[in-house]
Amino acid sequence: MMLIMILIFGMIAGCASKKKPTQADMKLPPIQTEPTMIELDNSKLTDALSEGDIPEENRDALSWLPNRPPRGMQFKSTSELQTVYFEFDKFSLTSQARETLNNNAVWLKNYPEVFVQLEGHCDERGTQEYNQALGENRAISVKKYLVTLGIDSERLFTISYGETMPADPGHSEDAWAKNRRVEFKISR
Repeated sequence: MMLIMILIFGMIAGCASKKKPTQADMKLPPIQTEPTMIELDNSKLTDALSEGDIPEENRDALSWLPNRPPRGMQFKSTSELQTVYFEFDKFSLTSQARETLNNNAVWLKNYPEVFVQLEGHCDERGTQEYNQALGENRAISVKKYLVTLGIDSERLFTISYGETMPADPGHSEDAWAKNRRVEFKISR
């Protein structure tokens, strides 16, 4: 019995005396000297290319892609440019939206020094993430159409507010229809 206790005590003492590894003892992975290339998912762009939304001759320019304004640029509302409205869960332009954009393009051509922020909005239905993306797609659709009408893409900036800035805070179809929009703000 005494022999068993000595063996157990020896094993416990032996385990306790083992040194725990310190950070200096651990092997760290080598430091990478070359930057890692990150592949971005461009599925929206790929879908647009494969579905024929971008005419063959314009595929290299892609001037309609999102563009953010320079830091510090201030935009304000104007009654000269009309808001474009969208159908539920859509970012395609209706005939009424195209007519509105045709009129806006005439004004923009007369004032080539004006920069425009295209603000995409949604109604409250859908998740915040979904509505953020839908608002961005609406702003891009408007930008893309204006570029086809001859407006310089460098003058057009896009942003999405999703459902965060409703024009009408109501919870009815009439209110939701007013919230599915792209508003125009200008800067000189």
